[in-house]
Amino acid sequence: MDNHRLRAIILKLQDRLSNDDRKRLHFYLGNDVPRRIRDDPTLSGTLSLMDSLFDQDKINEKDFTFLINAFDEIQCIDAMKLLREYRRHNQSDGQNQSVESLSMIMPPMLNQILEDQHQNEDKYSMPQLLVNEKNTCGNNTNINQIPMMNSNEKPQPPTYKRKQLVN
Repeated sequence: MDNHRLRAIILKLQDRLSNDDRKRLHFYLGNDVPRRIRDDPTLSGTLSLMDSLFDQDKINEKDFTFLINAFDEIQCIDAMKLLREYRRHNQSDGQNQSVESLSMIMPPMLNQILEDQHQNEDKYSMPQLLVNEKNTCGNNTNINQIPMMNSNEKPQPPTYKRKQLVN
C-alpha cells in the first residue's frame, strides 16, 4: 500500500462527512493538532488536520488505526467502516504479496541449500565400511543387521517434494 492510496480514501471519506462530523472530529483531535487547524472545520481545515496527523506519524499507509478510532469515538460510523474495509482489503493484499514473494525465493533458495549440502558431503565425507556386528552377552547372541555401504558409492541427498502454493 502506498501513501497515495490512503490519501485517496481520505478524500473519498471527506465527501461522507457532514459539517457537524467535521466539527466533532476537530474537537476530538484538539490535543493532537495545532489550534489554527482545530479552529477550521471546513473541508480545507479537515484536510490540513489529516496532513498534520500524517506529519506526526499518527497515521500512515501501514497504520491508520488512530483515525479509525477517532471516527468510532465521534460516532461517524460510515467513515469508520470505510477505513476498516480499506484496511481489511490491504491486509489481504499484503498477505498475498508475502506468499507470492516467498514462493518466488524459496524454490531457488531450497535448491541452493540442497546443492551446497551435497557438495559438502562430497568434500568432507569419509569412506565408511559398515559390517554386520555380532554382540554376545552371556547366552544371548544379538546380531544387528547394519546395511553395508560400498566406499565407492556416493550418498544420495534426500529428495523433497515441494508443495505448489495455490493462489
